[in-house]
This record gives sequence, structure tokens and C-alpha cells, in this order.
Amino acid sequence: YIWFATQYGLNKFDGYSFEKYYFDPVDTNSLSNNWIFNITEDHGGALWIATKKGLNKFDKKTGQFRQVIYKSNNSGVNDDFVYGLTTDGIYLYISAPPILSILNIETETFETFKNNFEYDGAVHDIGSPIIKDNNGSIWIGSIEGLYKFSPGTKEFTGFEYNETGINSISHRHITALYEDALGNILIGTENGLNIYSKQNKKITQYSHDPNNSNSLNHNFIRSIIQDHTGAYWIGYEGGGLNKMTINNQTGQTSFKHFGGGTDQNFISHDFVNTLMEDKSKNLWIGTTAGIDKVNLKRGKFRSYKKSADPNSIDLLDNIIASVYEDKDGNLWIGNWGKGLNILNRNTNQVKYYSSSYSGKTHLPNNHVHVLFEDSKSRIWLGTRNGLSIYNKQSGAFIPAHEYFGAESFNQFENNRVYCIIEDYKGEFWIGTANGIFILIPEINGIKNITVNSENPMNISSNLVYSILEDKEKNVWIATTNGLDCYIPSKNKIIHYVNDPESANSLCHNFSISLCEDKKGLIWIGTSTGVSSYNKEKQVFTNYSIKNGLPSNIIYDIIKDNNNNLWFSTGGGLAIFNSQTKAFKAYTIEDGLQGMEFNIKAVFKADDGEMFFGGVEGLISFYPDSLEDNKYIPPIVITSFEKERDDEKQKMNVYSDLIELSYKDYSFTIKFSALDYTNPSRNQYAYKMEGILDKWIHLDNQRFVHFTNLPSGSYTFFVKGTNSDGIWNDSVTSLNIIINPPWWKSNPAYIFYLILILLLIFAIIKLRERNMVNEKKVLEKKVLERTTEIKLQKNKIEESEEKLRSTIRSMDDLVFVLDEKGIFLEFNNPGKRDTVYKNPKIFLNKHFEDVGFPEAIVQQLKQAYLQLQQIDQVIKLDYSLERKKKTYWFNAKISSRRNLDGDLKGITIVSRDITERKLAEELLKEQKDKLDELNATKDKFFSIFAHDLKNPFASLHSLSNLLKDNYESAEEEDKIMIIERISSSTKHIFSLLESLLTWSRSQSGLIEYTPVKLDVSQLISINLNLNQVFAEKKGIKLISSAKGKTNAFGDQEMI
Repeated sequence: YIWFATQYGLNKFDGYSFEKYYFDPVDTNSLSNNWIFNITEDHGGALWIATKKGLNKFDKKTGQFRQVIYKSNNSGVNDDFVYGLTTDGIYLYISAPPILSILNIETETFETFKNNFEYDGAVHDIGSPIIKDNNGSIWIGSIEGLYKFSPGTKEFTGFEYNETGINSISHRHITALYEDALGNILIGTENGLNIYSKQNKKITQYSHDPNNSNSLNHNFIRSIIQDHTGAYWIGYEGGGLNKMTINNQTGQTSFKHFGGGTDQNFISHDFVNTLMEDKSKNLWIGTTAGIDKVNLKRGKFRSYKKSADPNSIDLLDNIIASVYEDKDGNLWIGNWGKGLNILNRNTNQVKYYSSSYSGKTHLPNNHVHVLFEDSKSRIWLGTRNGLSIYNKQSGAFIPAHEYFGAESFNQFENNRVYCIIEDYKGEFWIGTANGIFILIPEINGIKNITVNSENPMNISSNLVYSILEDKEKNVWIATTNGLDCYIPSKNKIIHYVNDPESANSLCHNFSISLCEDKKGLIWIGTSTGVSSYNKEKQVFTNYSIKNGLPSNIIYDIIKDNNNNLWFSTGGGLAIFNSQTKAFKAYTIEDGLQGMEFNIKAVFKADDGEMFFGGVEGLISFYPDSLEDNKYIPPIVITSFEKERDDEKQKMNVYSDLIELSYKDYSFTIKFSALDYTNPSRNQYAYKMEGILDKWIHLDNQRFVHFTNLPSGSYTFFVKGTNSDGIWNDSVTSLNIIINPPWWKSNPAYIFYLILILLLIFAIIKLRERNMVNEKKVLEKKVLERTTEIKLQKNKIEESEEKLRSTIRSMDDLVFVLDEKGIFLEFNNPGKRDTVYKNPKIFLNKHFEDVGFPEAIVQQLKQAYLQLQQIDQVIKLDYSLERKKKTYWFNAKISSRRNLDGDLKGITIVSRDITERKLAEELLKEQKDKLDELNATKDKFFSIFAHDLKNPFASLHSLSNLLKDNYESAEEEDKIMIIERISSSTKHIFSLLESLLTWSRSQSGLIEYTPVKLDVSQLISINLNLNQVFAEKKGIKLISSAKGKTNAFGDQEMI
């Protein structure tokens, strides 16, 4: 921690917040007074505090103050006023001139010494600095002079002031003391600085010279320190701060002044009371107006800006729009609206150009957006009002159309130019607010590519901020409406835009900057992050503040000589680590001139120097010279706050153990990495053994909250980094015990155990007594039960014998099998010899081994499986072949189970159904024959009805014909009709006679008598029967029978 002593109490600072300690009249463990003059720490870590009301000791472990009282004696020791303190670890030296008191820290006993060199011996409330040098001597300053006390001899040595100044201190009033790294004593007075060399016993004086800027800024010195570089810092009463550097080789001294209220102001007030450098190499400056902090580590960045300091480089303005270093080493710096600066870095002289100037230093426009030097060493200048070329001979800027003598180039007038590149063919691609212009100066050629150009040579937007030619000679174009790529081999432009549905598309269409890395990836800076494009995979990878970028606005991207990518953003500078895919940010704390940068205000010189411009000026640096903060800070627990019943209470964090009640259901632990360089960038991780053994990373959050933890023992671990992300391998731990409620405490559990043991003992005794009684009752019951079991056994044996007899006497086959399928019992029915030669082959054999057909074996296996699951009766039919004869059986399979319901076997009752099966087969055969006869009869009647229909139809037609035409018909026709009627009736009679004959044949009364028949004659008869009917319907009947056609059949049946 850093402890600050003030007139209003003691303050402890952990890098983030202050904890204050005050005098409390009702608290005896508080400070004795709020006005604190000095503070020091002994080897045990206790703080000793010098106040207006005595000496105080602060015990960090208890968090309490205690006033150390020592009595006045003849030596005149003052109990109240204590000013100067210093310690060697064993003794505390207390300065209250003219008295020096020495306190034994362990025994807290005092020894006092009076300085007889003091003039009046009075105690002065004016301050008295005191230090211990590397030889163990104590140096004391007072209003009357400088004194050295030797602890060995207990003697004072005085250093008197004389007005001649020869080997004398410059004033007797000593206001500050300090021993430097060489052992010299620096003595501050109200009239300058003195350096006493213990080696040659000489004093060198330094004082303020109004006519010499390289002198002390003021004579009244209040504080002195030497920093880690060897430079001295001197604080004044009303004179601000000096940095004094002494060249040990030449002895030459230089001074740099820092004060309040000046252009170079970086301290809050000119009255500097105290100075201190911490372990992180930060300078702390205590002034009348407060505290200031300065990072003394080597500056990472060189700054160029507008300045009123005659010794500094002065630019026209701090808003930088462009930067370029030419081949002569001159630095060209374009301002946004103020013109151009050309800095000769050898002489630090700046040449200015502006639109308000006339002659050679006149600019066409003060908004210098881009500076570019081509392969012919011509300097191109792009402004808000067109394109100009620098004429080295005249030192003036000439508009492009005048320089090249090409009127077509005057298209750039009133056109904003943002970027210029020269491609591999020597053609110039110029990005403007009105599209891209391709210039070929040798032939005065110019081509304009815009949104409205003919596809595929149109661009996504006319506002072009950046153009890049990659290693494959493709030209990439960053516009405000997407990314474009010109492919020379295809003479076409490809467009890339953001796709909200795809994570592998361009992160945003508003593209600002372009860069190609070592691997050939194209990096695109946009208004919402950065994308890298893999040309082989044709995918974009996107990065944002979630990945460590300080801002999502990417103004420019540039590659350094180590192939690392640097990003200028709206929130600082960042470098990308291609191995870890992580960004490291640089901020004002690292030396940046500001956090906001500008588009195209970047440049990398041939020697690797990088330039970045923003709204607060220009910075430059060599990436290899950037050093990380190597200080590894200790991690301390700063606060432990518990909560109970909505009331919060702080616990002492200096203790190694925090003990809580179960009622403390919630607590918060705060911690800090004591690196004060940039505390907001310190990172933290913690774990709580007893809950979770893995590290939880918190980024820069420095507290963790726990709620409703169960009672038990826990160990809290925390670790952290410095401002550059370097982790401290040494972790800080805190043991935490949450005590359970009394009913869950160890004494309670012991009581419960004793109670349970007594209960068990009582139960055992009661059980023993009951067991004796139960034994007697049990013996009686056993005897009765034994008798009962014997009777039951006899009955069971009788029942089993009866069952066997019943089984043997049954006509059905009965098989009894155990749970494994082994035959236990088999009856001996009367018909068994017709099926089995020797039934005894079944006994004690498995059903798979007795010759059953495979089908029956499978059915038995299935039956076992079914009966394992549910108790049921399974029915099945099966057949067996014996003596070339088939026997049929109907079987019923049932389970046999024990009292627990487990399957103990099966019983198969198989009945011979062979006779029934044969009867069923005979009945089926007869049924099939009957069905066949019925089908034949149906078919016959269908044919007969059809045959009978024709003569009847003929008879009906002829009779109607005769009736209707009887009067008008010729006699011959009447005779013909009558003959045909007669023929039909004969045919009908013949058919009826045939039906009766068939009926007798079905009854077995007539036999089938086939004879030789004339088929032609039968056809002719049937034609004549149907002739009239057919003619009526317009049908002509023709017989194709030729001559006699014989057949063999029963004429009557036909």
C-alpha cells in the first residue's frame, strides 16, 4: 500500500481507492491527532506515525492505533510534538529538536539525547527532517542547522552555516534531507540545495538564478529524492518541481522544470511537500492541492505536437491527418485544416505550408489527407481540394494537371483525395470522394471508376478511404459501402459485404483501412471492428472489443518490421499477436498523446520507426524498444465485508484467518495488485478451495461475492497481474471458517453421539430381556411347528403319491419338467406303445435330448420364456411320426411356481387327438367333394337355362309374328311359321327330357352312353331354332360346318 500522511488524518491507497483513518475522541484505538508530520515502517510491518499529539503505532493485524507514551525528563523531551522519524529496523529515531529520542522497537523503551548545538534549546513547531545513512549515522535538520548523530559514540556533529559559502551549507534552516545512491547527502534549505560528499567532505551548492534557465527553479526546497535512473527530483515551496540530472563524467548539471499553471503543467500545485518513487517506478508528488503521479519508466513514445515551449518542436496544430518520412529523412506532417509541417529531424527545424501563405509555402488546401512518395521520388499531396505534386527544385506545390501538363487531370479540383498507391505497372490508384481515378502520367491517361461504372468494373461506393495492392497484384478497395477487389487477370471487380446471417462475412460495410500480413491475409478496418480475409478459404474472421481491441473504430492498420500488425483506433493503439490471437492495447498511461487517432495518419519508416497521428498530436516509436512493465506486484486482500441481517461489517484482513457465524450468510472479498502504473489494466483470478478448485478469471474486477455457503473450512486464493498483463506466480490466500449453528457444532454432535450410544445401550438391554422371553416362546412354537411340519410332510408325500398315481392312471400323456427343462415324471398310459417304444428315455433328460422334432423344441423354449414373464396356460397342437404313421396331440402347458412366484418347472398334459384329426380330414375331403358337385350343378343349370331360353324366345317371336300378320300373310309363310313353332317345341321337349336324364344320372339311375354323332346336324337344328329371333335383331346366322363332322358323346346329355 501507499500511505499518505496529511493534516486531516492517515490515508491508505491500494491503487483504486483510499481508506481513511481519523482521530476519534471516543475511540482509544484511533489516531491521537489528525495532523501527521511523518510516517515510517519497521521490519515487523508496523507503522510509526508522528503527529502533533505524540507518537502512534499502527498494528495492521489488529487494525488498531496505540499512542506510545514517553515521559518528559530533565533532558526536556516533548510528549506532544513529534516531527521526524526514521528507523534501522531495531531502533526508531524520533526528531523533535533539540531532542533526539531513540526507541527500542521490541521493548518500547526510550533513550533521549539533547543536541547542545541548538542555539536556544527551545522546541520549534517548524519541521525537522531526519534520515539514517548507509553507515548508520543519523542526520537531523532543524531551523538552526544540520547535525549528524553517531549511535556508536552517542555524539552530535554540527555543520555550521557561514555567509562566505565556502564548504558551507547555503542556509541554516534545513528543510529536506536525502542520501543518494553514491552515499552523498542532499540537503535542502530555504536558500537552495547542498550536496555533501562524505568521501571528500565537501559541500556543493545549487541555487536559483533568474538569468539562467538551467538552474534551480526556486530556492525554498521542501523535498528531495533520487529516482531509479539517478535523476534528482526537487520539490519547492511555491516553485513547483525540478528534475536535476548530473553527468557523473563531466559534472555538468541540467534542470527541467515542471510547475502548476504553465503550458507544461503536470502537477496540481507549485507547493510540493513530499516526493516518493514506488516499486513500479512511479513518482508520487504530494502538493498543497493533492497528489500527482508520474510514470518514470522510460517513455515508450515520442510526441510531436503544437507547443509554446521554445525548446520543443512546434506544429501548426495537434490534429494530424497524414504523416510521411521522405527518403531524405524529413518528416512530413499534414494537419486537419491547418496545413502542412515539414520537420528536419536533424536540426528539429519545421517548415510550414498553409493555404493562407503566399509563394512557395502556399497550399491549395489546409486539409492534408494523404502524403505519398512515388518510385520517382515525387511527393504527392492529397487534400480536400484536389491533388498536388511537390516540386523539389522550387519547393512549391503544383496542381497535378499543371505538373504533368494534362488538362484531363484537372478532374481533381474540388475533389477530396484520401489515398494514393502506385501499382506494379507504375499506374496510380487515387481514392477520392468521387470514386477511384487511375492515372498514367506518361501518356496523360486517366480513368474514373465509380458506382455507376459498367459492371463488372463498378465499385460499392464512391467514397474510398483506402487502396491496397496485394502480393498477387490484386487491388483491394475500402469503401463506405463494402470491400471491393479488382482482379487484373479477369479485369473485374468482386464485391464483399456484410451478411447478418453469416459469422464469416465482412464485419461491417463501412470499410476504412487495409493491410496485408505476412501470411497473405487481408485485414480490413471498419467502423465496428476488424476483419481478416483468407483468400484461399474465402472466409472472414472478425475481431472486436470482445477480443481485446480498445475500440471498434479502426482508423488504420500497419505492419511493422517484425510482421506484427498495429491498429490505430478510437480508443488507443493496439498490437495483434498472431500466435495467441490476442490484442495488447496502449493508452495514455503508456505515453500516448491521446486516445483518438485519425484515418491514414500512419507511416512506417524504412528503419522500422512507426508514426501514428491523432487529435492530440503525433507519436513515433520503434516497436522493439517498447518495454513491458516488468514489476511483479504483490497481491493483497484489501477488504473483507460480511453481511448479516442487512447490516455490513468489515473484518480485519491482516489476519490469516477469518471466522464467521452461520448467520453471516453473505460476504465480499476485495483485493488489489499493488502496481500503480495503470491499475485499471491489472487483471485478477481467484479460486475458493472447498467450493471450486479451478481458477476463475475476473479481468480487471477486483472483488468477489459469496452467498449462502455451507458451514465448513475454505481457503480463498487470489492472483493478479501488473498493468502489462504479467502474472504474479505467488498467490495470496485467506483461510475462512464458517461455523455451523450450535445444533450442528462439534459439541452438539458429541452430545448426539453420547445420546445415541445410551439409546443403543438401553435398546440392547431391552432387547436382551425380550430375547430371553422370546426364546422360551420360540422353543415352544418350534416344538409345535416341528410336529405340524411332520404332519404336513406326511400329507404332502401322500398327496404327491396320489398325484403320481393319478398321472399314471390318466389316458393322456403327462410330462413334469423342472425349471431347466429336465423331465422329472412321465405317466404310463395304455396307448403309449403306439407312440413311444420306451417312455423311460424321458426321465432325467432335457427336452432337447429326447428326439423331439425341432418345431416342438422351439415351441417348448418359447413356452418357457412366456411362463417366466406371466403365469398362464399355453395350448398347442403337435404331431409325431412313429412306425410310418402320424400321431396328433393337443397339449396344455402350465407353470409350477414356489411360494415367491418363481418358476420351478412346467407340466405338459398331452392328449392323443389322432382319431379326431383323421375324422376332421375325412369330413374336410367330403365337404370339398360336395362343394365341387354343387359348383358343377350350378354351372349345368346355368348352361341349361341358356339353352332353354333360345327356343322359348323363338317360339314367342313366331307366335307373335303369326298373330300380328295372320290375315295378310301368305299361306306358305303361315305353314313355315307353324313348322318352326313345332320345331321349337320339339327342341324344348328334348331339353326337358335331357334334364330328367341328367337328374337320374345324378341319382345314379342312368348311365352315360356315348354314341357317334353328326355335329353339323346339331348345329343346323340350333340355327333353325334361332333364325327368326336373330333376323328380328338384324343378325345373320351362318354355319361354317362343311359336310359331316362326327363326334363321340351322349346325344341325350348334349
